Amino acid sequence: MMEDLVQLIYLIYNPCYAFSEEPTCINVAICQTAKDESASYILAYNSIVTWSISIDGKVTLVYATTERQSIVNLVCSEEIDQLIINEEYERNHYNFTLTSKCACWVKC
Repeated sequence: MMEDLVQLIYLIYNPCYAFSEEPTCINVAICQTAKDESASYILAYNSIVTWSISIDGKVTLVYATTERQSIVNLVCSEEIDQLIINEEYERNHYNFTLTSKCACWVKC
């Protein structure tokens, strides 16, 4: 099911700076857009985010809008740079994993 969704959408994410993908996604952190450009949705704003560190050192960012929540799990990697859509675990609640050197402390 999630594989089907991935074939139908583009997901754009910038954890550091707000960006815009007109006409819908203005000054956002995460934007979901249909590949046929029929619809787009704001999944997160950079200004509405909290973060936590688990006891084993895993970092999680939690973003919110009035209608959606996005959880991004950060994985430090010098070699890989990718965003994986893990699941929509509940309607309008998304879980992602960002693997990147920018997920490492003081590497980006």
